[in-house]
Amino acid sequence: MSDGVSMRIVSHNSLSVSAEMNQELSAKNNSYITAYAVFLGFALAYFWYYLPQDFSYTDEGYLLGLGHRMALGQLIYVDFNFLRPPLSPIIQAVFIKTFGSGYTVLWSKIYWAIQATATVIIASYIYREWMSRPLFTITLIATLLYSTLLFAFPWYTYDGMFFASLFVLSVFRTRFLLAGVFAGLAFLCKQGFLALLPLTFGFLFVLTLFETGNWKLQTRNLLRATLGWGIPVAICSIAFLMYGAFDEMITNIFILPQRVNLTSLNFILFQDLPIVVTNFAVPALIVLGLYLLRSFVVIRLVLILALAISLSDTMLNSKNDLPQFMITTIYLVSFLSLFENLRKIRQKKCDQLTLRNHTLALALGITLLYVASINYCGVVFSYVGGVVALPMLFVVLSNSIGPIANEFRSAERTMLETFLKKGLIPYLVALGVLTLCFLAHHKFPYSRGPRSALSSEFATPKLAGIRGRSSIVVTIDSLVNYILVNTSDRDSIFTFPALTSLCYLTDRPAWGRTHWSYYREYDTIMAKHTVSRLLSAPPSLVILENPDSSSLVWEAVRKNKVIEAVVENFKLVDSVVGFMCYRPAKREAENRENIAGDTN
Repeated sequence: MSDGVSMRIVSHNSLSVSAEMNQELSAKNNSYITAYAVFLGFALAYFWYYLPQDFSYTDEGYLLGLGHRMALGQLIYVDFNFLRPPLSPIIQAVFIKTFGSGYTVLWSKIYWAIQATATVIIASYIYREWMSRPLFTITLIATLLYSTLLFAFPWYTYDGMFFASLFVLSVFRTRFLLAGVFAGLAFLCKQGFLALLPLTFGFLFVLTLFETGNWKLQTRNLLRATLGWGIPVAICSIAFLMYGAFDEMITNIFILPQRVNLTSLNFILFQDLPIVVTNFAVPALIVLGLYLLRSFVVIRLVLILALAISLSDTMLNSKNDLPQFMITTIYLVSFLSLFENLRKIRQKKCDQLTLRNHTLALALGITLLYVASINYCGVVFSYVGGVVALPMLFVVLSNSIGPIANEFRSAERTMLETFLKKGLIPYLVALGVLTLCFLAHHKFPYSRGPRSALSSEFATPKLAGIRGRSSIVVTIDSLVNYILVNTSDRDSIFTFPALTSLCYLTDRPAWGRTHWSYYREYDTIMAKHTVSRLLSAPPSLVILENPDSSSLVWEAVRKNKVIEAVVENFKLVDSVVGFMCYRPAKREAENRENIAGDTN
């Protein structure tokens, strides 16, 4: 055969191989497009039905109220306290300033829904290669339902998790400078995300130790990430230095939370994980049994059913039980798989690149879950950080309840064993989690009470399209109408202790440094400052909630002198659906004189 003929054959074969690879790549991309299309269709229908339901005038109005204050020209940390970094209120302020009255509560919910959906999609690029397309589609939906289990409104943890998901994707793709930028933005949403860089690189150095890898390269990556982290943090710091508010920013972010919350370092680091593990010892033991008995297919299937029954039982008791149970399960399975993977890496077994990526994904998933839990309410709210950890649980289950490296073994399996190991179990668990999260969300709306009671429409313009309980609707609409009729747009309003959204809903300036007198964000020192300001620079209107309430908020605020200062120095002018409305005594006398003069 001539050389020319040989070259043509080789060229033809190369073209054939290239065409086959392109077809395979195209088919894979099309399958992802189908999965994402199904996921987005579900998300659209899900949020279209649930977003208009429910409104909490305390938590839900918090960031909106802070953003409204900034949109009116007030400076965060100077004109009001915020015990976290500034980015989340700034985001809301930009929307309010840009769209004005058009940025309603419903649109703020839509922003949150888009953000939560985008976070799930971004995180999916880490684990999607290890799943079949049907399982990947189910996992996307289950992850969205799990990560949005309790909240349905903008919150700083969701802002931070959006940037954190971009951080872990950048780490996965070895773009460490960009990863540092996203880690810095996540930190500017919530202090807990400060742990992203040290935890991630701590694990990367451990992984380098097991791999006997390049320490100098890892050190350079750390320096790049640190430099990237410093870019948004430096810009923020310089901005507050220019406004003369840098000291106040440091005080609010790092000093006030420790003073006000009175939480120990042990709680900050470990939260209430020991309590969670104790309360859910039975499911934890079930998961441990799944791992230790992974060669016994029938026993594994029985344990999976027991796991589902236990999970269903916990979900029926409280809306907090389901995320706590899942967190315990995820941590246990992930750590077991991590240890197994590191052992195999040290022994140089299996496909090292795939094994390394799987190990890194497990570590990053646990890291996100942990940093999301760093708050004064404990581990229950770490479900927001499950966007990688929960899917990795399904990945582990689809690979024999162990690391992905097990799939590279050449041991023969029976048809039943293959079906149970690679087909049925991950689908059962993923569908079970999806179903339970959906039922929990439907059964436990954020405001207490049955979802069937969320049927009344608000008359307040900024609450257009929202349905809530009739008692909440009457309360908010009545207060908003009273303020609009009895105040001007320049009158400052002080609401105490928890009507965080009222000034935003009425476009009135909020008064005082404390926007929300929540007992974990408000102490006696702040109360003394409030009393002093009430006497020296009183607001135009004070609205007090009914002090007979037995809520934790009132249990705390009864101990300070704010209520006494209002009652003694202000005049009670009205009572609106149980809320007491006060005006400064001197100003009320002046108003009466002006009214009398106008009459004459």
